[in-house]
Amino acid sequence: NTSVSLTQNELVNYSRAFGNFDKQTIGSGELVFGWKDRKLVFRNEDLSSITRKLSRWYGVEFYFQGVDKEKKKITGSYDNPTLIEVMKSLSHNYNFEYEIDGKVVTIIN
Repeated sequence: NTSVSLTQNELVNYSRAFGNFDKQTIGSGELVFGWKDRKLVFRNEDLSSITRKLSRWYGVEFYFQGVDKEKKKITGSYDNPTLIEVMKSLSHNYNFEYEIDGKVVTIIN
C-alpha cells in the first residue's frame, strides 16, 4: 500500500530484497525510453555494456577474441538501426573486425 509520486524525468525502482522503492532522476529520457521509438542510445559506455544491450536488442550472442572490452567509452544514438549498421559504426570507433554468423557475433582484434 505504498505510493510514489513521479514528476517528469523521474523513475522508480522496486527492490524485492529490501521491499522498498528508489526514486531516481532520468538524465536523458531517450536513454531509458528510446527503445519504444526504436532508438538505440549509448552514453559513455564501454564495449562490454554496449554488447549486452545489443544482445537483448537483436537476440544475438557476442564472443570476443583479443579485444579489450572496457578500454574506450562511446556515446551515440541510432534510429531504428540494423545490427550491421551498429557493428560497422562500432568497429570503426573501436578499431576491430567482426563476423556475424546467424545469431552469433564474433569481435576480433
